[in-house]
Amino acid sequence: MLRLIREHRSFFLATALAALALRLLFFVYFPMVTDDTRVYADFATNWLQHGIYGHTQASQQGTYIMPADSRLFGYPAFLAGIFWLFGVGNFKAVMLAQVLVGLATCLIVADLARRVVSDRAARIAFLLTALCPFLANYAAAVLTETLEIFFTALALDCAAAALARMHEARLSVGVPSASSGQGLDQTCRKLWAASGAAVAVNSLFDMALDFCCADAWLPVVADDVPHHRRKPEFAGGAEDVRTARAMGRAEVFDLFAEHIFESRVAIG
Repeated sequence: MLRLIREHRSFFLATALAALALRLLFFVYFPMVTDDTRVYADFATNWLQHGIYGHTQASQQGTYIMPADSRLFGYPAFLAGIFWLFGVGNFKAVMLAQVLVGLATCLIVADLARRVVSDRAARIAFLLTALCPFLANYAAAVLTETLEIFFTALALDCAAAALARMHEARLSVGVPSASSGQGLDQTCRKLWAASGAAVAVNSLFDMALDFCCADAWLPVVADDVPHHRRKPEFAGGAEDVRTARAMGRAEVFDLFAEHIFESRVAIG
């Protein structure tokens, strides 16, 4: 990715500045602090100041902190870190931090496109991600979406890098199939571990994102790319990719069935 940035320095610099300007526009004119934001901030403040993960309750005797698990602790932990550095309740600092995370997401998405398709696709992906108004709007909202998108993209990018490494190792040593576990060097193992860690961290923001199992979902994403445009490691003929694609489709079906069942139970 660094090579691509050096070769097209002007493009990436101009696009990054445009992305920053768009996010700062939302930050200045359309900041979003919702009821959910206040709930997350309450958890973060109590955790930071009192060491109790819970929300503030009012009673006749005054207020007290009730330990609770109504919110996952990923985003409150992020808020607590920002509050510790810049002061409790400093939502502007939170938004600016999320602007930086959003810019990093643009690079990760571009790197994912480069690994799966081509350098040209990476530039297009960077442009679209940088100027997407929905992603820019999320940066100015004190909610979990910006971090969820970041870790989802990171998980997929690490999985793409691991698959590419497996493909290179298989070609270099003549291993017929990477699914046997052979040919996995230390770098490949670290990439798969990083992908799994990103999925794990993502689940701390929203349990509904457990389906972002990168090694299963990446081939499903790549399936939208025409065969002649994919890199060899993501072509339909690769055994590990075919297996992962089947796993991904099975998991998609299972998750849809699970959510439909839960919705019917809730409605009923």
